[in-house]
Amino acid sequence: MPTLRLYARYPFMKGAVEYIRGLGVELEDVISDIAFEAVRSRGRQRVVNALQMGDIGEVSLVTEYEKKVELLSYPVARMIVSAVGDYYLIRKYALAEATRMERRMYEDYEEYKKAGRRRASNFLILMAESLGVDCLAAGDDFSLHICDYLTMATPLHAMEYKLVHQRVQKGRVIVNARRLIRLFRERITRMIEEQLPLPMDNDIAEALSPYIWEVMDILDDTKDKSFVSDIDTEHVEFECFPPCMKEIMASIERGENVPHMGRFSLTAFLHYIGMSNEEILKIFARSSDFADRIARYQIDHITGKISGKEYLPPECNTMRTYGLCNGGDDLCKKEWMHHPLIYYRACTKRRKK
Repeated sequence: MPTLRLYARYPFMKGAVEYIRGLGVELEDVISDIAFEAVRSRGRQRVVNALQMGDIGEVSLVTEYEKKVELLSYPVARMIVSAVGDYYLIRKYALAEATRMERRMYEDYEEYKKAGRRRASNFLILMAESLGVDCLAAGDDFSLHICDYLTMATPLHAMEYKLVHQRVQKGRVIVNARRLIRLFRERITRMIEEQLPLPMDNDIAEALSPYIWEVMDILDDTKDKSFVSDIDTEHVEFECFPPCMKEIMASIERGENVPHMGRFSLTAFLHYIGMSNEEILKIFARSSDFADRIARYQIDHITGKISGKEYLPPECNTMRTYGLCNGGDDLCKKEWMHHPLIYYRACTKRRKK
């Protein structure tokens, strides 16, 4: 049953990755070659739509070319989300992908039913196998292993999904097709959330930077920046830098190649505590791969001189995900500590007392 159309509509399916490998497509081409501009554009659209509409949107999948673009755009979207590295974005994106796939499953299930109930059942069982769900046909319904049912149904608060209201036979829960597909949505959402962010290198981030900046612009509008309003920007106190920022600066001093997210985080942090763009540039001039024109452009973009947006550095959770948190100190371990700028503000206020 697996076909290019199914892989395009459900890119989580077993066999989708192997199909992409079989195309002989190189990652470098997908993220930079003009021949794959439509793929990158659709990848960007998936993420932007997720933020703005809560759904990745639907596209035509008539031709083989359209199906390949849709399939290849999925990993591109995941790379864009990973490069941004924001947990709110990851959650929004995961739910948007799952919501669209849920709708597609309803449509395809009804279409397969026209060719016979067995064909329709096989379609949903195929989906279950790709999602790692123990699912069997049970007449007109389906049976799920009770553990799989509980895993998928627990996040759903509606009483109708409580186990006490289900038909349970020999350790298996009986559900109809509509409920099964709804449960699959939960599985897909959790699966994508757990898979992201992907490990990213500087080359990928640079190649996708126009899309990354656009997503960050949209995301930045949703951020609460009230906690930075009373940061003292008159005097920069290095002693109050959080351990993560001190370590990034130390890496630059040692001439190490700091990853894209590290450079972004440090630039945004230094800007918000009052350093000028020229002062920030002098810090990065110590990097082993320093290029004045590129570094100046990136700093001017992050600080709002070019973009009009003053980007916040990532939250602590994101710093940890990218391996930029070195464990922290006692102040880092406070329950209310969730952002490098909150650390700096708290430290400077304590020193003034």
